[in-house]
Amino acid sequence: MNLRELIKAVTDSIDSHTATDNDRVVLAQSASDIADMVGWAAGPIDPHHRAIEQIQALMERLRGVHEQLPNPAVAALHDALAELNRAIDRHDRDLEQGPVEGEDL
Repeated sequence: MNLRELIKAVTDSIDSHTATDNDRVVLAQSASDIADMVGWAAGPIDPHHRAIEQIQALMERLRGVHEQLPNPAVAALHDALAELNRAIDRHDRDLEQGPVEGEDL
């Protein structure tokens, strides 16, 4: 699953209101897997911050779902998306800054 597919799958799971806890756990694992691979990207992942904004919107929606009916699977998906957002932002900022002075690449 890539980032675009993950965003769509999470959106669909929220919109359908039929997502199971297992579905949410699988999506959380996918978000975590993608976050682990972010550092391998050769270039910026989200230079215009569109994905970050979409993920933040999904996190807000998940927060609302969790407030209505607290659920550990919803919380886990929210937290995995938050970590993915941080990883993307950190990766893209590091690329903007360039190599550290004295770093031998």
